[in-house]
Amino acid sequence: MSAAPKNKLPPWRGASLGRAVVAGLIGSLANTLAIRLVQLTPLPPGTGGLAKMTLAAVNDIAKTLGFAGRVPPNFGPVGQEIFHTAMGVTMALVYALFFYRLLRGPGWLRGLIFCQIPWLLQAFVVLPWVGAGVMGLKISPWTPLASFALNAIFGLTLGAIYRARQIDAR
Repeated sequence: MSAAPKNKLPPWRGASLGRAVVAGLIGSLANTLAIRLVQLTPLPPGTGGLAKMTLAAVNDIAKTLGFAGRVPPNFGPVGQEIFHTAMGVTMALVYALFFYRLLRGPGWLRGLIFCQIPWLLQAFVVLPWVGAGVMGLKISPWTPLASFALNAIFGLTLGAIYRARQIDAR
């Protein structure tokens, strides 16, 4: 049995959190612009499913703690954008800390591959939970393609922008 190579670094080594935040902000902006363009088409808009799930969970916790009725029922348009951007930055941090060094290929491809994880969660957990059906098929037959494309835009942007710091493997 051979020992692990000495130059094998953990995936978070060399991660640049500042660069990840910038890439997440720019990726979120690109994704938001793409969403706005989709909203100009006959395709139905997104559901804000993750925000709904989050608020439902927060409301459940608030009820348990005796704070029922103190959490708003929805984020509203500004709150939705803040939530959306925060999720983009969070995804970029997860990418930088855990996935960037594990994935191979050019940055744009790494980002594209990484963003399939949140797309799968959206398609098979979030959308069914909010009543939109698996992959959002109750919204439209185009929803799976549209949601995949919107996640891909974020991933391509994230991967094209983010770079880890160069580190010495000694």
